[in-house]
Amino acid sequence: MTESTTRDEGLPGRIQPLYRPLEDEGAIVVYAGDLQLSKDSADWLSAGNVELRLKPSPTVEARFSGGEQWLMAHFPGDHLSVSLPSDASLEPPTQSAVPVRPDDAPRWVADLRILINELVAGETGPIERVVLHIHGPFPDFPLPGQQTSQGIQGQLPFTLPGWGLRLARAAGPRSENDFSFVVEAVPDPTPVSPDDIKLMIRRVFMLLSFIAGTEVGVGPRAGLDGTGQVVWAWWGPGRAGERRPGWRWCPDHLVNDALPALADGMTLEALAADPALEACIDRAVNLLGAANGPGVLDVRIPIACSGLELMAWAVLQHHQWLSAEDLGRLSSGSRARLLLQWAQIPIGLPAGSTALDARRRRLGQQSAGGPEMIFGVRNDLVHPPKRFSDPEWPTWEELFEASQLATRYLELVILRVLGYTGEYVNRLQPQGWETDTEPVPWAPVKA
Repeated sequence: MTESTTRDEGLPGRIQPLYRPLEDEGAIVVYAGDLQLSKDSADWLSAGNVELRLKPSPTVEARFSGGEQWLMAHFPGDHLSVSLPSDASLEPPTQSAVPVRPDDAPRWVADLRILINELVAGETGPIERVVLHIHGPFPDFPLPGQQTSQGIQGQLPFTLPGWGLRLARAAGPRSENDFSFVVEAVPDPTPVSPDDIKLMIRRVFMLLSFIAGTEVGVGPRAGLDGTGQVVWAWWGPGRAGERRPGWRWCPDHLVNDALPALADGMTLEALAADPALEACIDRAVNLLGAANGPGVLDVRIPIACSGLELMAWAVLQHHQWLSAEDLGRLSSGSRARLLLQWAQIPIGLPAGSTALDARRRRLGQQSAGGPEMIFGVRNDLVHPPKRFSDPEWPTWEELFEASQLATRYLELVILRVLGYTGEYVNRLQPQGWETDTEPVPWAPVKA
């Protein structure tokens, strides 16, 4: 459990998950006690668990067993809604509340499970800190040691608008059926509203997923008051990728520098004053995760190009490089070229792009740069060929180079918008080691 700050010492407490697996190794019990069930105008109260399972995909279920008539009548639980009674305790359970069948029970439903999309309980007004449970393929690297009231713990502090946060590794052996990290978020000022918490969690999800190169689950979530009691909780299946991606711009050893720097970028005055731009960045990160995934190149290229089109539309208007009317007069490739020029990202076709260079010469487009080439490939993929009898699609080599280049453009643009000036791994240098990092193209030149 998360210990509260020791006021006498003035030191923060250690950060640990509130919820851990109980006797069932595959299930994390987040609530054990009475549950309210409803269907049409009928209600029932029965003891049960709310359980989270992370594998094979995150699911949250209410689980019951017993011999009551309603269990017999409604098994297997279709169309039943689940809620918590008003007097339910939100403290993390230490044992299951699912009844065990007595020897003399004449009839018994052994295992009734009801899927839950989202279950929220409690009040946010008394919250002084929120604990987020992280699961999924987030990079595992030693975090900086921080002095706490219970000794040294590896913690990575970072800030988001209105919140101070600390990331820590979940204690105990790392397991695919357990949480990998935990985040403590302290609001300033208080009190906080449900919308405040929702926005903070969306930002945490975006940053962790951007660093990991795939979706990182953020949930369950619990709000604690000044005495350390749980006064609010959200239980639901957090979105998480199933595996570590094949490529990441941020290797493990850069996380300690990259996460705080990117979080600082969320507090930039220009970004904080434009929620629409932040929403576009959020969506662009989702598109980047899909473009960086295991899908076929024919799909990944249009997705990456969609992210670039979205960022060009948002950034060029936000920085008043173009009006909405001007944007409509330019082709997608031209808008992407202008976006890259704003971001100080080279627009020339990179060395080693032999297939795209050959395509450029074959099509007589010697003046075309990288943006025009990737959007030309994209157009050939999403539009039918001109001749049915002799369709011409890009070769596999052209697809691979276009995919790499488009994805690199997108991740660099997001880094630039967030004000990142540190190191990254260049995906166009596949022969190097993961530790072979280089400064982002716009980084200040060191004297």
